[in-house]
Amino acid sequence: MLPSFNSIISMKYGMTKTAARCRAATVAAFKRNIRTAAGTSKGTYQYESGDVQLGGEIQGKPDNMQLWAMES
Repeated sequence: MLPSFNSIISMKYGMTKTAARCRAATVAAFKRNIRTAAGTSKGTYQYESGDVQLGGEIQGKPDNMQLWAMES
């Protein structure tokens, strides 16, 4: 699931352009920890200007299942 594609699908189902832009900006600005069986990292990573945007939504977001259902 690509966040930019999800925004387009969400707008098709009634999400406003402003809400879609806000959602996309929030996802792009997230700081993420790494969680493994050994524990959760203290450091974080995030996208920097010019980085290649990875596909996929962020684990644990409450809207992932709804987005998946809309795209299926």
